Amino acid sequence: SMINSPYLYYAAKGSIRVTAYVMTSILVYEIINSRQRLIRLFTVAIIPSTIAVGWTTIFLAARLSMWRWSSAYEGLLFEHYSIYGAFAAAVFLILLSRTFFDSGIYDRVGWTMLLGFYIVALLLCFSRGVWIAVIAAVLFLLLVRTGEGQSKKVALIATIGLLLLIIVSITGVAGTIYGRIATIFDLQYASNRSRLLRWGAALMMFLRHPIVGWGYTSFALSYQNDPALVGTYVAKYKPGAHSEFLTVLAEQGIIGFISWMWLIIAFFRYGLRLLKRIDIPFWQSVIIGLMAAELSFLVNFITNNLLQADRIGIPFWLIYGLLPAIENIANDENKQTLNTKKNLENP
Repeated sequence: SMINSPYLYYAAKGSIRVTAYVMTSILVYEIINSRQRLIRLFTVAIIPSTIAVGWTTIFLAARLSMWRWSSAYEGLLFEHYSIYGAFAAAVFLILLSRTFFDSGIYDRVGWTMLLGFYIVALLLCFSRGVWIAVIAAVLFLLLVRTGEGQSKKVALIATIGLLLLIIVSITGVAGTIYGRIATIFDLQYASNRSRLLRWGAALMMFLRHPIVGWGYTSFALSYQNDPALVGTYVAKYKPGAHSEFLTVLAEQGIIGFISWMWLIIAFFRYGLRLLKRIDIPFWQSVIIGLMAAELSFLVNFITNNLLQADRIGIPFWLIYGLLPAIENIANDENKQTLNTKKNLENP
C-alpha cells in the first residue's frame, strides 16, 4: 500500500511502528510460559499503569470545569480522553472479570480497592465511545458463563449503579451527562459533523485505491482539519478517520481490512473455544477478562482512532499473544498435576 502513499517516508515509518506493536504478541507468547511469568507481567504492567492513570485523575479533578474537552488532558500522559478512557476501561474489565469468575484464594481486599480506583478513573472520563465500550464489555461479562459468579455479578453491578446514582445527583452533574448523551445522535454537534466528514473522506480514499489502500498514516496527513469543528488542541494531533475500521479500509484497502477482520474473528473464536476446554476458575477469569478488554477496544475503534497511540496499540496486540500463552501454561499445569497423581498412585 505504500506505493500509493503521497507521504512515503511517514508511511514507511508508521508501518515499522505498527509492525513492532504487532510483534509484541509473538514476544509475549514466547516469553510468558509459566504462571509465575504471567504474574510478573501483570505486576510490571499494573504498577506503572495505575500510577499513570492516578496522575491523570489528579489533574482531571483539578480541571473538572474542562471535563468535556480534550484540552483538559494537555500536558498529561494521556493526551486525549478517548485514549485515557480506553486504557482505563481495559484494565478495569480485566480486574472485574477476576472478581466475577475466580473463586480461588487471592487478596480480594486489595483487588477490590484496585477495582474501585479504576471505577473512579472511568467516572472522570467524558468520552461517549468509552461509555458505550464499557457497557458492551460489561454485558459480555454478564452474559458469558451466566451460571458462574452470578451473585457477585448482581452485587457488583448494583454497587456501581448506586455509585452512579450518587454522582448524577450532584448539582450540575446530571445535566452535563444527559447533555453529553443527547449529542450522540445530534448531526449538528461539531464532533459528530467532523466524524461524518472524515468517514466520507475515508470512503472516497478507499474507492480510489480499493485493493491495497493509500499506505499507513496517509489519511491523517492528507486530511485538512477544521479547528472550528475539532478545536485547535485536537487538530494539531492530526487524528485519522475517527474510526479505526474506516482508517484501515482507506489506508490498507480491502486486503488489509479483510485480514484484520479475520484476526478479530479468530481471536474471539479461539477464546470461546479455550473457555470450553479449561475449567479452572483462575484461567477462565483471565481469558474472559482479556476478551472483554479486547471487545472494549474494538467498540471504541468504531468511532475513534486509537491504535497509533502506544498506550493502546501495545496492549491491544499484547492480548493476542496472551491467549495462546495461557493455553500452553494451563496445559503444562494440567500435565504436571496428572503426573503427580500417577506418582502418588504408583510410588
